[in-house]
Amino acid sequence: PEAAYTFTMEGESAPIELRLAPGDPVENHYYALTDAGEVTSLPKEHIEFLLLGPGAFRERAMLRFDRRRAVQMDFDFDGTSYTLEKTHNRWLVTAPEGYYMPNQKDATNLLTALAELRATGSEEPDETATAEYGFDTPRFVIRIQLEPEGGEGPRETVGPLTIGGVVPGLDQQRFAKSEGRAGLFHVRQSFVESVQAAVAGIQPQPGQGN
Repeated sequence: PEAAYTFTMEGESAPIELRLAPGDPVENHYYALTDAGEVTSLPKEHIEFLLLGPGAFRERAMLRFDRRRAVQMDFDFDGTSYTLEKTHNRWLVTAPEGYYMPNQKDATNLLTALAELRATGSEEPDETATAEYGFDTPRFVIRIQLEPEGGEGPRETVGPLTIGGVVPGLDQQRFAKSEGRAGLFHVRQSFVESVQAAVAGIQPQPGQGN
């Protein structure tokens, strides 16, 4: 089997064994065999958490940073480059020129989504398959600058975090990679939707037009 587990239920003295083996790759499912000899078919998305490697269990956060120290976000989304800078406790849009963010909650929501982003799966990457993962034309790339602790010294840069294409067979997950973390990861499509909602709050300055 690809994976085997032993579970002990509360109040039960005898453990339960579960073995998982991949089924038809087209249907993207796994066979599960219990110690009672029962076999069933399970969608891969329902048991992916059981297939994660030990490294993924140790650390699932894609980025680790104190959002209170964030002072600049430089990111590309759908081919457009943006820069947000925090001045006097307010986020300003410094790129593209002529834009602003009327609702500061959009910047806060973006930071929250980044700080809370967790990997839902991982796999061994093929370093030659950047196009397959969507990293040649990524959906989203971001670097975050943090003010130095204590207010002295250079800024700290977190990232880049790169969100690529949709994972084959899992249309609600995307490939992702993060500087400082080895491996290829999966993240939920809902994260991209959170970024999209925040970017929608970046608007032309009154009188600038579109």
